[in-house]
Amino acid sequence: MYTLPKSLTSDFYIFNSKEPYKKKKDLDFSSVVSVIKNLMDCCVELDAVPSIAFTGGDPLLRGDFFLILDAVNREARRSHFNKVNIDVMGNPFHLNAESARKLREEGVGRYQISIDGLREKHDVIRMKGSFDKSLASIKVLKNAGIKVHVMFTLSRLNVNDFPAVVKLLVDYEVDAFSFARLVRPELMSIDDYKRNSFSPLEYKNFLRKTYNLYRELTNKGYKTTFPLKDHLWKLFLYEQKIFSPDIDSGEKVIYGGCGLGIANFSILSDGTVYACRRFPSFIGRVPEERLIDIFIKSPKLNHYRQVENFVKCKKCELLNYCRGCGAVAYGYSGSFFDPDPQCWKTID
Repeated sequence: MYTLPKSLTSDFYIFNSKEPYKKKKDLDFSSVVSVIKNLMDCCVELDAVPSIAFTGGDPLLRGDFFLILDAVNREARRSHFNKVNIDVMGNPFHLNAESARKLREEGVGRYQISIDGLREKHDVIRMKGSFDKSLASIKVLKNAGIKVHVMFTLSRLNVNDFPAVVKLLVDYEVDAFSFARLVRPELMSIDDYKRNSFSPLEYKNFLRKTYNLYRELTNKGYKTTFPLKDHLWKLFLYEQKIFSPDIDSGEKVIYGGCGLGIANFSILSDGTVYACRRFPSFIGRVPEERLIDIFIKSPKLNHYRQVENFVKCKKCELLNYCRGCGAVAYGYSGSFFDPDPQCWKTID
């Protein structure tokens, strides 16, 4: 049903909940170290390179964060890994030359920040002043030798700012820029979510314009790369005859699309393990359980691996390459396996 990963990504995440964050109990430092050991042991058994993305909120607000990074490197050496990929996905407010230098010394190779529009729109979505602070942090990170990846969370609310944001950021020489569709936040009603989402043909047209923009900027010599993270890019490229699936050998092998249950999982700050950080998908708890047992044996995780349960995708020739976004589908209907609401492909 799935192939073992060449790398295994684990997100250490905070809560998005109706309950105040202060009511949640974070793992203490010794428990976090235990989870890191657990993750390294899991990767050894899977013969996978460990990749860890620390996110939040802002990981820098945790007082022992640099000790945690040190523990990652120490446990990686103990497990005889030549390298471990460490990313941080945070906000810019506690980044300065000193904190950036310390992040780089502890092996952080990439820092992801969010820019969700031009100044007025971004500051409404995020926080007043965060647009300018985010732009300033790009220089701070690059001076420290850390690659900068900017993520744009896309909806109807900010789509008109998208081209100008891309053009601005290539001038700032960010290393990578990508976008992800808005997944319904817990406190947003389904009706509001649908009003802020695209119709399938609107989204296809957006991808067409964006692909042309990316190609234009690349041809002009800009060095920013544009990872095509959204899974529906595969459908777009397939229809443009830019991508062609390999001949199906008859084996049930996942070649692309969502990595849920294949190469990644998320660990919340209290040790709850989710299959995907973008929707409620409980599959276990650490440090009480071994991650290898959760990854291999969890019936909850195996449930998400049943690609034949996808209502629409199971009939599509791109099943093993695309499958849309189950988190977006969940936000619409409450089911991970329902059709991606922005998928425009007609299937008989």
